[in-house]
Amino acid sequence: MQVAGWINETEAERSQLEARLQEAPQTHAVNADAIHAALKKTDELARAVVRAHPNDKADLYRELGLTMTYHPDKKLVEAKVNPASTCTDGVCPRGDLNPHAP
Repeated sequence: MQVAGWINETEAERSQLEARLQEAPQTHAVNADAIHAALKKTDELARAVVRAHPNDKADLYRELGLTMTYHPDKKLVEAKVNPASTCTDGVCPRGDLNPHAP
């Protein structure tokens, strides 16, 4: 196949896929069961952190990507969690984003 033919075929496929994307619903409903399950997992994680041995907490905090900043003027501790992975049960919802990883 000539390069021009391949480009035309690829552009046509892209147009079709973009049209399908436009037809897809922009939002998805989250049912009460899904919310309950997420909250339950969050509660279980919080309990695990609280109950963890002090020697293990540093590793847990690192795994969670937990950072805490103390604001003395407000007498406030700001905590942020940025987990290294949002994958559950070894499956990433975004698929394999780096197929060439070792």
